[in-house]
Amino acid sequence: WDLAMPRIAKLPVLAVLTFRPEFEPPWGNPGNVTSLSLNRLGRSQATRMVTHRCQSETLPAGLLEQILDHSDGNPLFLEELTTAVLGHDLADGEGSSDALTGHQGAIAVPSSLQDSLLARLDRLTAAKDVAQFASVIGRTFDSDLLAAATDKDAADLRLALDQLVEEGIVQSRGLSPVSRYEFKHALLRDAAYQSLLRSTRQQYHLKIARVLEQYFPQVVENEPEVVAHHCTEAGLSSEAAVLWERAGRRALEFSSYREAIDHLKRALALLLSLPASAERDARELDIQMALGAAWIAAKAYSAEEVRIAYGAAAELARSVGNTEQRFASLRGLWNNHLMRLELNTTKELGEELRAVAQQSGDPEHQLVTERGDGTVLMALGQHRQAHACFKRAISLYDPGRHRDYVRRYGEDPGIWSYVYASWTGDWLGHRDYALDAGRKAIEIARELPTPLTLVIALADGATLHQFRRDIDATLECAEEAIALAEPLGLVQHRAWASIHRGWALACGGRADDGLAEIEAGLASWRAFGGLNNRTHFLNLLAEACLHAGRPEAGMEALDEAEEIARRTDLHAHDAETHRRRGELHLVLGDETEAERAWLRAIEVAHTQGARTLELRAATNLAQLWHGQHKGNQARNLLIPIHDSFTEGFDTRDLNDARSLLDELR
Repeated sequence: WDLAMPRIAKLPVLAVLTFRPEFEPPWGNPGNVTSLSLNRLGRSQATRMVTHRCQSETLPAGLLEQILDHSDGNPLFLEELTTAVLGHDLADGEGSSDALTGHQGAIAVPSSLQDSLLARLDRLTAAKDVAQFASVIGRTFDSDLLAAATDKDAADLRLALDQLVEEGIVQSRGLSPVSRYEFKHALLRDAAYQSLLRSTRQQYHLKIARVLEQYFPQVVENEPEVVAHHCTEAGLSSEAAVLWERAGRRALEFSSYREAIDHLKRALALLLSLPASAERDARELDIQMALGAAWIAAKAYSAEEVRIAYGAAAELARSVGNTEQRFASLRGLWNNHLMRLELNTTKELGEELRAVAQQSGDPEHQLVTERGDGTVLMALGQHRQAHACFKRAISLYDPGRHRDYVRRYGEDPGIWSYVYASWTGDWLGHRDYALDAGRKAIEIARELPTPLTLVIALADGATLHQFRRDIDATLECAEEAIALAEPLGLVQHRAWASIHRGWALACGGRADDGLAEIEAGLASWRAFGGLNNRTHFLNLLAEACLHAGRPEAGMEALDEAEEIARRTDLHAHDAETHRRRGELHLVLGDETEAERAWLRAIEVAHTQGARTLELRAATNLAQLWHGQHKGNQARNLLIPIHDSFTEGFDTRDLNDARSLLDELR
């Protein structure tokens, strides 16, 4: 909801949310939200509720007062206490008003909700044990599973279930012969469950697990977490750990990342309760690897949970893992440190990865290593070398192995290689190649079964279009990425795409809206702990500030970008940082500082081989010199850079440069 609230702020949407007092809403106090506190019922409201529940019966004043006092305005408690009193077994009148009046001194109003619920169960006679067994299955249960697990006669079971329905303990949710039932309230189920001895509960859970395995194979196959729960409660830790892991991997296949994490954490906790052994270590390695992949999708590559999972996996892989497991665990840990811009550790892990890849001779390992080396080089601003790595990685890529890539690495390294080759290619001036590579990434991702991969390709495709200053294409890719990411809970990629949508809005005439969206996306990115690419996001924030008439705020964003670059050696976006600083200086009326910033941008871009960024900064400076009547200097600066391009002639940068050259001529 923290992501949905700002999106529906200006839409005709009514969303009603309920939550307990201890929940702290993450959306703050926006103007489109009205908060209502639901207090306990007042005395008169509680009286009306009891009267309505009694229907034709009239409670004596003394009993009514006891119910009101004990319930303390809690609607559920009011209903349960009234039901308990009305159901009291009275010899004369079976609960009539006369009987209630005559026996009110002998009727004990339960002092707690738990006492009330247990009292109702105790009055069920033959149906009580059915309610108790059903509570072990869960709040919702099927009559056929209950019949198979209890060995009760069909007629007796039907009578017991009918009584439970009549007494308001359960509700029927289906039709015969296989009916589905549900306890009317979770507390009713809990009361029935807690009324069983611990040893009895364990026996029932074991019986249900074995019945599911024997008679309901489709449940074991499609809902292993159901059987895992019963095995856990039956004390079968090793068997339950296997089933929880299977449930986690199944959830991963369906992109249910939070569910996968819950299942895998249960598997890990149970596994670690077993005696230490090489077999246990091997099983833990598998679970930690799966957890790392799930945390990447659910949070971010930089998340602490990712570091913990892959760190544990890497340690285990060194002692009990095979080459593939060692490589995959190191790869996950490498990615985490890269996103945190802990480049020294990243380089060390990269060297270990390359050694494993050389030892295995596996083309896939070589692909991953080339992608990794290229990413570090790109972060350092060494774009030529980085681009060469990405192109080598692409030559080794086999999209047919995609599902296995994501399972082992938490991502598809081939898609990333196409994405990064498009970025570096665009910076280096290979603009047609870059556009083709970006489109290829999305094209391949659309044919593959994992939605995460398509979200990555689209979000990073928005980045490519932003580099090309194509507002419409940036907006289109970003919005599709957001639409896919939100229902999957892919918060990192959603934030990435949102920042680029904000840039497109700001540049497209909606400066305030765009600025707000970039700021929200950046706040999410900071929360993930990710530093990589933050300098790029801060550049987009500075540009949005420029459009919103807030140049000083834009300068602050660029100051932060430069501080990160100095502290971490992240120099991929230095040229654009200097260029945008020049734009802000110009708006603030300081042509001297603008010129100095653009000269620095040209120098950095030239050193990095980033011809596109060099052309962009040169166009800014030539425009300034043109206004200062320095036409010859402007032409001498711009012509060599412009004429070095052999492709991308329809891009905005080349069009702007050509238009300026026409004026200068």
